[in-house]
Amino acid sequence: MTTPDFLARPTGSGGSASLQRHLETTQAYAAELTTDDSVLQEVAKTAAYLHDFGKVTEWFQSYIRKVDRAGPDERVELTREQQRRKQHARISAYATEYALMKNGIEAGWRVPAFVAVAKHHQPLPDTRAEIRRTTNLNRRQNQNRFQLVQKQLKNIHEAAPDVADELLANATNGDGSLVDFIEYLSSRQPHETLSAFGVSDGTYDDVIHLFGILVSADKLASAGLDVIEAPGHSPSIINEHIQQLPTADSRIQKRLNQFRETARLSVLDNLSAFEASDSSLATITLPTGFGKTLTGLHAALQLSEESGRVVYALPYTSILDQVDEIVRELLDATPNSPEYTLHHHLSETRTLPPETRVDTDAAELLAQTWRAPLVLTTFVQLFESLAGPTNKQSIKIPALENTTILLDEPQALPKPWWRFIAWTVDMLVREFDATVILMTATQPRLLNELPYATEPYELVEEPSQYFEFLGDHPRIQYQLDPSVIDYLDQPRSAAPKPIKDAISQLVDADATSVLTVGNTVASVDEQGQQLVAQLDDAVSLNGLLAELYEDIPSAEALSEQLSAELFSRAKAHDGPLVGLLTSRLRPIDRTILLKTIRDLLDSDEQLYVASTQLIEAGVDVSFERAYRDLAPLPSLIQTAGRCNREFGGETAEVVIWRLASPEHEIATGDIVYRDGYDLLDPTRQALDDIHADGQITEQTMAQDGGERYFKLLHSETKPGDRELVADAEAAKFASLREESLIPDEREQVDIVVGMTENERNLFDAHERLVAEGRYRRLRGLQNALQQRQVSVPCDEATIEATGAVPLSGRSHLYYVDARGDESIYQLRRGGRLSIE
Repeated sequence: MTTPDFLARPTGSGGSASLQRHLETTQAYAAELTTDDSVLQEVAKTAAYLHDFGKVTEWFQSYIRKVDRAGPDERVELTREQQRRKQHARISAYATEYALMKNGIEAGWRVPAFVAVAKHHQPLPDTRAEIRRTTNLNRRQNQNRFQLVQKQLKNIHEAAPDVADELLANATNGDGSLVDFIEYLSSRQPHETLSAFGVSDGTYDDVIHLFGILVSADKLASAGLDVIEAPGHSPSIINEHIQQLPTADSRIQKRLNQFRETARLSVLDNLSAFEASDSSLATITLPTGFGKTLTGLHAALQLSEESGRVVYALPYTSILDQVDEIVRELLDATPNSPEYTLHHHLSETRTLPPETRVDTDAAELLAQTWRAPLVLTTFVQLFESLAGPTNKQSIKIPALENTTILLDEPQALPKPWWRFIAWTVDMLVREFDATVILMTATQPRLLNELPYATEPYELVEEPSQYFEFLGDHPRIQYQLDPSVIDYLDQPRSAAPKPIKDAISQLVDADATSVLTVGNTVASVDEQGQQLVAQLDDAVSLNGLLAELYEDIPSAEALSEQLSAELFSRAKAHDGPLVGLLTSRLRPIDRTILLKTIRDLLDSDEQLYVASTQLIEAGVDVSFERAYRDLAPLPSLIQTAGRCNREFGGETAEVVIWRLASPEHEIATGDIVYRDGYDLLDPTRQALDDIHADGQITEQTMAQDGGERYFKLLHSETKPGDRELVADAEAAKFASLREESLIPDEREQVDIVVGMTENERNLFDAHERLVAEGRYRRLRGLQNALQQRQVSVPCDEATIEATGAVPLSGRSHLYYVDARGDESIYQLRRGGRLSIE
């Protein structure tokens, strides 16, 4: 059998079926995904060329030809021994280490390459544990693995010596051979190298980088896809967009626009000095409403003109839609185009190459490699891909090379992760030559106060002048409710305010639009119910949406029509409107409600919105008056940013009160924020320092309050789980992978909620396709199901007892039919499920 006769995969499965061609293509892609003439590139190319060396065995070739002869839905049954013999990753790892040794590459690179190749179809392991599993042959299981590799080599020597010889010679510039490799392995020299290897500070960087390059190159080659390198976007698109914005009407708005422009131009002017400095870390510090998004994008596009890539990361999926709208308008592109990728767990993440037809799987793979010049994503997608990534998560890692990364609202990053984030940001700069910019009104100082990263460079010239503008032209004034004043004086004994009394106070306020933000879903639900009960002729906006689903089918293609019809029905009501926004709402409901709320705010309808904190960061809405249940100080500032954003009329009031839980006999803030990191105590101390007779100006809160809060947070609370960094420094990938950026101590169950006939059809189609084994077609249903999926804090036994139906082929995911029964999925109550 000649080299071209050896197969890497079944014919017609995507890329070239030829093993030789696949290895050459993977190697070429690995070269494209790395910096020219670097040691990393040489190691990655060798690993890519030999990552499937083990497929030369007679056993693997026999298996792949059986698969090739079988039909598309026909499974090839193998015995347990046949399954073992066709494994190829570990023997390929030995071949890679051998070739690198012959090429004169030091052990510090050979061991990371061994680990990357050995696990290129799996998640990364804890490095030291993997080395022990390989070298400690006193354990029977480890000995069996090594014996299998020896048997595979013997089989190769008997069945395909010339092919193996050619591969090893090509990988070593003629210095390597099969016989020499067999002797090298028989003497266990690779084990000596592995045993002597000491995990160092750079091990994590090297392994994760090589792993990402190898997996990405392998998957692209297997799918027959090219590495997309779309040209970067010109920074001039920002100027063109700003010139098309409507002219300000009032004197104060004209002044605000002047300050926005001054801030943007100062950032651009400072880029040269920043690039000439020793730092690759920067901050953009601007108050809410001062054009941070466009300023940050302009700076990032300017910095990335050479590398051509920007990754823009935000804390919540609920606020990505707004930035997505801006980006689409700027680029005149869709998230499916090669120029732009929108990636979060609810998005339909696909990239369609120009003039090329690709299937759904290939389009998703292309998008998830993040090769587009602009990627909009979440903190979860970015940082969990750098914390012990799974095989799938790792394919975006090469795209971080020479990339400008914008972190918008970094104070929203979970406090246990702060130390690891600082460590990771430093790795991105060192290992990937990335530039990282943190943008917010309240800088958390996680790079300044925590070790690892260097002092960031402030790109805004004299940020204080923009906060002083707020002092001269205040948009809002903070008012501390007596329940908070009592808490400042007597934190242990102060009684929280009953929600019913709080809403009575709110209803008496003279305002057309009011926002109240609570700490828990139960609190927001109760506030919504009290608003409907206490406001004359009030109607639930959520209830109108529930009624609307009875008339119009729920579908993504009809979301604009649903929003328009909901707005029309709301306008037709002669009385106050009450909307509820919580994380328990199905994503499609939340999107429709937010769009309608924005439109209602523009039309001056009498509107009251009760929301959890999802409305705080980045959601572009502006209410006349706001109320905030006591929370960490940055959250108080974020809520205020949803009030009088454009300096319309007189100074608006933002009331901070301390509400009682409707479920427990304590304040809601004590339930949510008194965890391992007590975020309320630094808030209490900061408020006590800056208030005057219960009042705080916007400038004082943003400047003095923010500085005082973060100083106390770092000195007393000390955010950041040291174990996360310890695991990273020890290259313990498996340990890190057990952590999550959005942990919940309570067990969560995911449920797809069907409210309409159309949504029931989605469930039925899913079950039918699973039963028929048509798994590729299922991918098209994934986004639609996710748009109707909610997470409920309870165990699976409780869910199953309610009659919820498990989705076939999906673990921990259920379907509940809520058609015609509002008591099941209570849209009027912010999406709460009766089965909780």
